[in-house]
Amino acid sequence: LVQRPGFTAAIVLTLGLAIGANATIFSWIDAVVLNPLPGVPRASEVVVVRFATATRANLSLSYPNYRDIRDSRPQGLTGIAVYEQMPVSMRINDAPERAWAEIVSGNIFEVLQVNAALGRTLMPSDEAAPGQSFVTVISDRLWRRRFAADPQIVGRAVGINGHSFTIVGVTPPEFRGAMSGLSMDLWLPVSMHPLLSGNDRLEARGSGWLKGIARKLPGERGEAADASLRVIADRLAADHAVNEGRTLRAAALSEEGVASVLGPVLSIVMGVVALVLLIACANV
Repeated sequence: LVQRPGFTAAIVLTLGLAIGANATIFSWIDAVVLNPLPGVPRASEVVVVRFATATRANLSLSYPNYRDIRDSRPQGLTGIAVYEQMPVSMRINDAPERAWAEIVSGNIFEVLQVNAALGRTLMPSDEAAPGQSFVTVISDRLWRRRFAADPQIVGRAVGINGHSFTIVGVTPPEFRGAMSGLSMDLWLPVSMHPLLSGNDRLEARGSGWLKGIARKLPGERGEAADASLRVIADRLAADHAVNEGRTLRAAALSEEGVASVLGPVLSIVMGVVALVLLIACANV
């Protein structure tokens, strides 16, 4: 190898390019498909909960339907929460900027088993009073970027869509939110959505706008959860006409967020770069 540096350089360059391509694509697959929710312990237990009909399998939940499902305590699941993203106007020290908020049920951090790095996370009691829970949890990234990692951040106020909210906690650095592939700046109680959006559909049972997320019991393969959700869906259909023809299903995280779009594409690209590596080895 020392005596033939040109030959050595060709081998190193050939293998380096092929291995680098594989490492890059696999890192994307790891982030999007294998580990879609960084900072969430045992993410393999987390599933998305959706309504399904004969023609569609990814219908959202309304807030009243979510409450009924949650209160029915589906078997095989330790809990179910809901969330939705929305852009907000955030004002800090009179400096406005655009931010992304996740509107969530008060139990979402409990379901995801994510604890606060500072202060506390949102709690079920924070969504109990519609339009009255002026509290928020901010991301570690926002805390460092706009508040200079102030250790006394808990209790400070931040303006969101013209209203003053109190910061009650900061999330761990690795946690980004409940949607794979997206990074949120802050989290707000779902009961504040009408005030923040100007569109009051919180109690509209026929308006599905929330994404459901749940955690399976350890070792649960999903059969018990699916069976229990079907029973709950039948009861909801019997009680409310807007739910007729719908059932409930627990689906893998890969069916939600960026993973649902990029997962199949990245799998194909991974096969291509693996073939490139094989060709490189053959050439060497």
